Amino acid sequence: MLYAEPMVKIQLLVLEKYVEDVVDMLSAKGVLHLSDLRKKLSLYKGEVRPKEEFYALRRANEILKDVKNTFDLLAMDEESVIVDSCEVFERLPPKQMIDHLAERVTKIKKETEKIISNINSLKEESERLSKLKRVYEALLSFKITAYEIRSTSMLAVFFGTAPSRLLPELEKKLSKDTYNNILLLKGKEFAERQVVLISSLSPFKGIVQKNLSLFDFQELKPVDEFDADPNKVLPEIEKKLKEDEKRLMELEASLESIAKEKGKELCVLKEAVEIERIKAEGREKFGRTEKTLMIEGWVPEENLDDLKKSIEEITYGTVTMIALKGNGFSKHKNHSQKEEKSVSSSNNPGKHGHDEGENDPPPSNFKFPSMIQPFQGIVNAYGVPSHREINPGIFVALSFPIFFGIMFPDVGHGLILLLVGLWALHVRKTKKIKGDIGKMIFNGAEAIILCGIFSIFFGFFFGEIFGYHLTEKIPSTKKHFPLMRYMLSEKMFHLVEHDETQFNKFKIKLAIVIGVIHILIGLVLNVYNKIKQGEFAEVVGSISWLVFYASTFGVLGVLILWSLVDLEGYWELFDKDHEGAINTFMNILTGTPLFYVAILSLLGMFFGVGIAEILLYRDAAMAKIALGHSAIEAVEGTLSSIGNTASYIRLFALNLAHITLMAVFIEMAGEGITPVSVPILLIGNILVIVLETLVSLLHSLRLQWVEFFSKLGLNFDGYKYEPFTIKREFTAIK
Repeated sequence: MLYAEPMVKIQLLVLEKYVEDVVDMLSAKGVLHLSDLRKKLSLYKGEVRPKEEFYALRRANEILKDVKNTFDLLAMDEESVIVDSCEVFERLPPKQMIDHLAERVTKIKKETEKIISNINSLKEESERLSKLKRVYEALLSFKITAYEIRSTSMLAVFFGTAPSRLLPELEKKLSKDTYNNILLLKGKEFAERQVVLISSLSPFKGIVQKNLSLFDFQELKPVDEFDADPNKVLPEIEKKLKEDEKRLMELEASLESIAKEKGKELCVLKEAVEIERIKAEGREKFGRTEKTLMIEGWVPEENLDDLKKSIEEITYGTVTMIALKGNGFSKHKNHSQKEEKSVSSSNNPGKHGHDEGENDPPPSNFKFPSMIQPFQGIVNAYGVPSHREINPGIFVALSFPIFFGIMFPDVGHGLILLLVGLWALHVRKTKKIKGDIGKMIFNGAEAIILCGIFSIFFGFFFGEIFGYHLTEKIPSTKKHFPLMRYMLSEKMFHLVEHDETQFNKFKIKLAIVIGVIHILIGLVLNVYNKIKQGEFAEVVGSISWLVFYASTFGVLGVLILWSLVDLEGYWELFDKDHEGAINTFMNILTGTPLFYVAILSLLGMFFGVGIAEILLYRDAAMAKIALGHSAIEAVEGTLSSIGNTASYIRLFALNLAHITLMAVFIEMAGEGITPVSVPILLIGNILVIVLETLVSLLHSLRLQWVEFFSKLGLNFDGYKYEPFTIKREFTAIK
């Protein structure tokens, strides 16, 4: 778990007729991390060309876009479609397969588009007829025909609707501007608008039009396709509207039927197309020789023999497979020296073989129990350790939930987090998770469980349950919980129940001790990692930093820790009448050889790496460069030792914030159970759980990324092991 699994780099030379079989086998095995040969074709001096997959990739992306558009046309959420069967596809060459899938998707899309086009046309026609219906209903209210509302050379006639509330003002304005040469008739009223018929002499037509535009007048126009008589037109329009409504219902039913029948098929086709796209992306990384295709990648050492056997079976022994030992750390021995061995029918690597070297390092493949996987994600989000670097994932898995529990100490809230984590774990195992946010939450179920457990633990430690002091609400806890009885005994904390200030001071001191321990672990790992990698000049600087920190902050941490566990004399070092821990530390530092140890280690941080370069490698130029770098790192290390240690006080700052915030809601609720107190406590607890969970997660993350990772001396310049694999749910190949 501390180092990546040993990897082996392999090269395959495959006859073109077996390529698709090999690709399918590799994707099914899911152990080969493909290398991109396009980046190193120059090594082969033109004998290896790129494998171009422009057509397959372009067509696959076009088809996937058509699938998405079709789902949108059907108003379907593809993630909600339940596919209860598996379609078996016949094995076809890549181009034929992609064209076959495109044809099926296009057929469904065109059928859907045709129905939707007819639906939209019918809706537009129905809307047009509905407007005409209102026109002729308005004419009927005046008992006139369409011919009678047409303007003549003498008269200007306007027929339409206006807001009912504005009609009096409109009529007054028209009368004034036309010198009473206006006739305004009011008809049917609907939706706060009233039908009006306005007639004026032709010379006033422009004035009337201008005024009507100011008063939101909307003109109603009959059409010539219907008889001018409203009594004859209205039944005809209503008949046509009913026919269109019936036809619309039939088309919508047909669309629902297509969505039900073709939704599953679209999901199957989408998976098939995505598989072809993944295959094409994989084939793009291949190289093409005159008669074969070259495949190169990394495979875990433990899977090498099984992969070799499978490849030989599927290609009938015609494949040439060359294995080049990686330069990572093996479980059994250090492969820092590159070693070749043939595991193929040909024992000669041939002219295509080459050493991978440091410019082509293996991917980092870390194996962890499922409970630790979410914390490895935290490490990878910061950066992936290379195959030669120590992996801090196990230490993050230990410290992250502890820090969270200290910042969020509550038995009740921790129990809720624990139940949420267990529920998320159950859902992840029994159902398919949709959406990126959903996957992020459910994939972190183990982390939520551990954070909940430590919240419960530290809830007992500090005596908090839903914001209440545990011993006040449940007096029997002093008898039934040894931890509570021990922590709240008068022997150790006789001032706790009477002096909260003293208890808060205890928390701050404990936070410093935790920070010192956490940073010391990081510095020890730094030294171990440098020794493991054989960077002996760098080891001098790492050891100097470790000794400097241990001789200063380490000693201070020991003094504080001793005072915290000294049951009989707990307050002696911190009583105002006695020397404090800082003064005691300063006396020890200046009055003992510890002072010289700290000074020498500080000088080692500044100059140790450069001197080691000269002594070990006799390289003066590198020594000058190393001196410059080590001086900068020494200054940064010294300052960060102070600032990072103090940063751990945030543990109990948030601890205190949690207790204070819950105290506010409890005080607002008052004593007893009342109709007011219950919702206040419910809302308060929900807010605290949500907000403080997020805040505690962020600050736990900061203590890992900033305070801890900066002490490890890692470059985090590796890349994840991502084997070429294809997951099939709805499809299969025969």
